[in-house]
Amino acid sequence: MQTAAKRHNITANNIANLQTEGYQAKRAINGDSPTGGVDIVEIQTSEAPAPPGSSNVDLTTEVTNQIVDKNTYEANATMLKAQNDTLGTLLDILE
Repeated sequence: MQTAAKRHNITANNIANLQTEGYQAKRAINGDSPTGGVDIVEIQTSEAPAPPGSSNVDLTTEVTNQIVDKNTYEANATMLKAQNDTLGTLLDILE
């Protein structure tokens, strides 16, 4: 969930700088976390050319990334709720 939130923040920053001259879009690269799961292992700066007086941020890509990050966050939250419900049921059985 933390990785999805971090990726969401990077994308939001890109969108906020859409009209900032010379701004280079950032991309989060996921990788395995040493403690298990997924983490951001690198933040890359896009080398794509920007139109004069603007940035190289592609709004379509950024909005798509926002949707993917939101869905990832929601899926993780659903999994945690299911795990919590299962644990609650198990504790009810043991009582």
